[in-house]
Amino acid sequence: MKEHIAHRSLGSYIHRYEEIAGVLARYGLYRLAISLGLGRYVRWRPELSFGTELPRAAVIRFILEELGPAFVKMGQLLSTRADLLPQDYIDELSKLQENVYPEPLEMVLQTIEEEFGLIPFSRISDEPLAAASMGQVHDVTIPSGREAVVKVQRRGIRESIALDADIMLSLAGIAEHRWERARLYNLRELVREFTDNLKEELDYCNEGKNIEHIRESLKHDRNIYIHGVEWEFTTERVLTVEYVRGIRITDTIALLNQGHDLQKIAHNLMSSFMEQVFINGFFHGDPHPGNLKVMDDGRIALLDFGLVGSIDPSMQRRISDLFIGYVEEDTLRFSDALIGMGYRCGELDKEAFQHDAEQLLQSYYNMPIEKVSFAGTFQQAMRLAGDYHLLLPANYAILAKVFMQLEGISKQLDRNFNLLDIARPFAMRILRRRLIGTGPDSGVNISSSLVDLKDFIMNLPYYMDNIFRQAADGSFNVRFEHHHLEDFTAQLSKIGNRLAFSFIVAALLLSTALFAESNLGPFIFNYPLFAVMGFVLSAFAGVWLLVSIIRSGELG
Repeated sequence: MKEHIAHRSLGSYIHRYEEIAGVLARYGLYRLAISLGLGRYVRWRPELSFGTELPRAAVIRFILEELGPAFVKMGQLLSTRADLLPQDYIDELSKLQENVYPEPLEMVLQTIEEEFGLIPFSRISDEPLAAASMGQVHDVTIPSGREAVVKVQRRGIRESIALDADIMLSLAGIAEHRWERARLYNLRELVREFTDNLKEELDYCNEGKNIEHIRESLKHDRNIYIHGVEWEFTTERVLTVEYVRGIRITDTIALLNQGHDLQKIAHNLMSSFMEQVFINGFFHGDPHPGNLKVMDDGRIALLDFGLVGSIDPSMQRRISDLFIGYVEEDTLRFSDALIGMGYRCGELDKEAFQHDAEQLLQSYYNMPIEKVSFAGTFQQAMRLAGDYHLLLPANYAILAKVFMQLEGISKQLDRNFNLLDIARPFAMRILRRRLIGTGPDSGVNISSSLVDLKDFIMNLPYYMDNIFRQAADGSFNVRFEHHHLEDFTAQLSKIGNRLAFSFIVAALLLSTALFAESNLGPFIFNYPLFAVMGFVLSAFAGVWLLVSIIRSGELG
């Protein structure tokens, strides 16, 4: 693996701290800069600050845009976290834009040559097809003559991201030290998860593996197309993939002119993502219209796999329960799923939470069908979790954003699109898979259950001994309320008598077995007489006990 990250000097950190402190001060957040330990880096006079008349959420957006790619991506991620931020911040951060210009072709070619030792393409476009903060895309022709698309990483972006990642972690640690809310939500760990994912995104080989993973999992879906990876021309900084021709999925006029069925496209798109999320547990994390093309044969091509979501079997089950609870109007299942997947940052009033979850779902069930939004419910559920200091996993936020994008696209294609028409069959499919044990975690669940059963059996003597010891020394207490206690006492007395009789039979059987082993006479049929008598007596007593239980009608 090539190392592209140069040693970062102390001077580079100081320079970056000065930039961050300066931006905060210019926007009137001088006190925040001081609270974060950046006061000594401020070179801006507070009285010259601007933007103080703007809403605080807008100021935060402008600051993040000025601070560059890592901070913009952090803001974009936060725009999906309704469990962490108020709605006005969510709305403002959703507007974040990467203010970048394409790199000159000469710099792009230089990066390619550094990776391969030469330019391996017979043609590369002068102008990029797209440019973003971390890389840009050109169409190329590979030596075989096939058309392809190459994504080339921006020069210096690795060093920039690594530096900002270190600084973000440092500032998060200071914030946790100063503010209880930052400690409550484990801010440093949230930032660490974000920066780790961002660094992974810098290795384009990971994106190639994501493509192949989804390509394999969707190989039987005839309505979806996943392009191939040209591994011969792919490295950590250069990703080359097959070129896909098609029409942008929201260009409805062009689609209709080509004779495509818009309702079918909407249905196929949503069905594919249901499959990715609830069946495969690995999904495309950014299905905006620019990443979706409709091919001539009607298949939908998914593009750009830099952001994917992955959910383990346990979380997949919780997400599925949330989904089924929504579809089947099962509010208890819905609220339990949210609690199960969340990290509790404080005391949780479960009864109040379940009540509010029920109110949330009822508000959607009472809406006209065309206004019902599955994604909206997911977003509101995230906000409800935040109100109760329940922190949901990052992949839940990605999932909520994915369904928000998909619903928007589907309703552009089909004004009468109703997700429930697709959701109900999927809910039944999920339940069938659980019933017959064909889910990805079926073997794990069985093994886990067997281990739990073994642990229970192994620990049972200890628990029973504990109970008997407490009973013996008088410290064992049972609290109950009196409801028809006479009937209960009579029943308990009957159970006690039978239990005592069962112990006597068991003891008799055990002592008989000891006699049989002792070989003490007299003997009958070569067996000790007392042993034979004991076995007969035990059998008679056991049959009598069984008959009395059957006659009472209480065998089950």
